[in-house]
Amino acid sequence: MPNPDDGCYDCTEWIEIMSYENVSLDNITIYTGETPVILNGSLGSNNYIIITRNRTIFSRIWNFSGNIIESKSMSLKNSGDNITIYNNSVVIDNIEYFSCTKNVSYGICNGTIIAQNISTPGRPNTCFVDNSTNNMSNQTNSTIDTCDFNLWIESEDVFYEGSNKYWLRIDVPEGETAAVEYWIEDLFGDIVKSMYTTNSPETARKWTPPETFGSEAYVIHANLTNISCNDTSVSNNYYERMIVVKGKNQIEEDEPCEPVNCDCPPCSCSPCNIAQEKETNNDFEIVSYPESIGIGEEMKIIFKIINSDDTKKECEIYSYVYSGNKLLSLGLNGNKWNKEWSANKKTIDVSADNSSIITLFNMISDDTKLGEYSLRIRTICDGKKRDFTEKISVKEYENVELSNELEPEKLDENIEMLDNNKSDEDSEIRIPTAEIISDNSDNIFAYFIENVVNFFKNILNL
Repeated sequence: MPNPDDGCYDCTEWIEIMSYENVSLDNITIYTGETPVILNGSLGSNNYIIITRNRTIFSRIWNFSGNIIESKSMSLKNSGDNITIYNNSVVIDNIEYFSCTKNVSYGICNGTIIAQNISTPGRPNTCFVDNSTNNMSNQTNSTIDTCDFNLWIESEDVFYEGSNKYWLRIDVPEGETAAVEYWIEDLFGDIVKSMYTTNSPETARKWTPPETFGSEAYVIHANLTNISCNDTSVSNNYYERMIVVKGKNQIEEDEPCEPVNCDCPPCSCSPCNIAQEKETNNDFEIVSYPESIGIGEEMKIIFKIINSDDTKKECEIYSYVYSGNKLLSLGLNGNKWNKEWSANKKTIDVSADNSSIITLFNMISDDTKLGEYSLRIRTICDGKKRDFTEKISVKEYENVELSNELEPEKLDENIEMLDNNKSDEDSEIRIPTAEIISDNSDNIFAYFIENVVNFFKNILNL
């Protein structure tokens, strides 16, 4: 078939070869006026093999599960071509066809090439000629019932987190039956919903998308199978529909936000510096985070969870930097940095009428480009998920080399030297810790003393 109606620019053009005995294909080459197609393997007695450019789409259109050789160099001209089969350099068969009709195949019947509108890949040719036209006319077979099914998919253009509905629709000829195979893939061709077969497609199908960061595109596929008659137009037996899934975080970001408590414009979704230092949201509070960070530089996020209930609250919390659906940061878990969305995840229990402060550490990965990105802090408390998103700037890392020859008796001079070398945005010595500290004055004071001690340890290189 040189001119299939496949919707992929003739990617399912096909040639069928049949053998009356067991043969080796190792030395067989097919020339179609373009790049030769080199075969291999073997072909059994009275068996068929199909050669096409796209195995997957061909199989879906023709509901074909037989032998297929996929060759990207396979090409048939719509204006006519000469197909020659060689065994080494010996010609063993030659076929010539002239200008062709859309979705019409050509087969040999009684030594003559005839046009057929009932194509039979992987099966014997049906040699019935319509004498009202010439030898290259479309073939009809009055002894075989013909029909025309039509398949399509109906759904919303946008899906959201949770269960979503879509419908498989079929125009079914009277008295005929067919089944529908359907599945869902992402844009990389990976199957996210396994293939199922139904005989009652008019019932609504349901799908719950995987957890999505931002927006993701997916493709719903459907293919007719087990058709009870000879379908005269297989091009409408396969359908695919692209949908967009908007994750919960994306929905939240599109909603109006609360006004910030500063001189920013009302209802600003990009809080100004005054409000950015500390943002409170009921039982959660971003205590501090860096507004800008260098590539490979450690960043510390301090977050507060408040439990105003009279029962214990079980929480998970982690943070990451991202752009779209791409992760741009590593997370510190113990002593190891990992590049995973929840690499620095902490699990805590916050007692009734109490609060906890959590320190999380991230680091911008080396392959990140300079620019503006999003920092997300995700909490899951008692099964309820909340996301807190802030803008963060990735800048050039200013590496300050500290001398190993700091002398204790010149401590004041050393401190002054460090202060002069530090940038305004790097106003603290970052100590890797992810301890959870109860929100009471004794522990906060102890935390302050520990940081001071570690500060001087770093200076004295102890």
